[in-house]
Amino acid sequence: PFTVMAFDWAGNQVTLEKKILIDNVRPTVNLVTDKTSMYSYENAEIIASASDEGSGLESFKVTINDKEVELNDEGKYIFKTNIAGNYTIKAEAIDKAGNITITTKTINVREDTVKPTVNLSVNRTSASIGNKIIIKSSARDNAELVSFEVTLDGEKIDLIDGQYSFIADKAKDYTVQAIAKDRAGNETIRTSTIKVTEDTTKPTLSLNVNSSNVDYGDYIDISLIANDNVGVESLKLYVD
Repeated sequence: PFTVMAFDWAGNQVTLEKKILIDNVRPTVNLVTDKTSMYSYENAEIIASASDEGSGLESFKVTINDKEVELNDEGKYIFKTNIAGNYTIKAEAIDKAGNITITTKTINVREDTVKPTVNLSVNRTSASIGNKIIIKSSARDNAELVSFEVTLDGEKIDLIDGQYSFIADKAKDYTVQAIAKDRAGNETIRTSTIKVTEDTTKPTLSLNVNSSNVDYGDYIDISLIANDNVGVESLKLYVD
């Protein structure tokens, strides 16, 4: 502090005391981002604040690539862009003594050009009416899938543990399609065709007896084996 004293010719005196604050301490700035790298469809949360215990804050601002942004009441800003590149987040505080503090962060925004990976398989691509068809499918993405569906002749089917089965009941070509899409809009489609025809092949039958000449009261062993390219529906044995 300094003191100024004034006297007049009559001896009257006036004293004035003034304190001068010498502030050479820079403001404190906090700047936090929840991401340093993100895809162009994602958001990043920026939190910034400043304080000064000396002369007090004169100004405080946050800029992204030199363009000022407005923080909400909680000191937050949600950053989003669909343009890839490096973005510099700068928080700048100036106190009333002219001291400046600048803190920066960088967020790298990149485009997602990687398509989802889709697996699709069927237990047979050629079948007969009555055959069981098993469809297996799955999908994954380097970032995040937003949709994945499997269709049979254009109708969506529900997979259980990654698979779906049905009995072919018509002679036709069945089309199975698996489609996956990620948040960036990248899409992958896999298609498989199952050709089903009518079954014109007769079953084969094998009949064996242990003896063709036996005495009354003897036991006869009979074995009967049937095979079919699709499947045996029924097997009957007639004895006189």
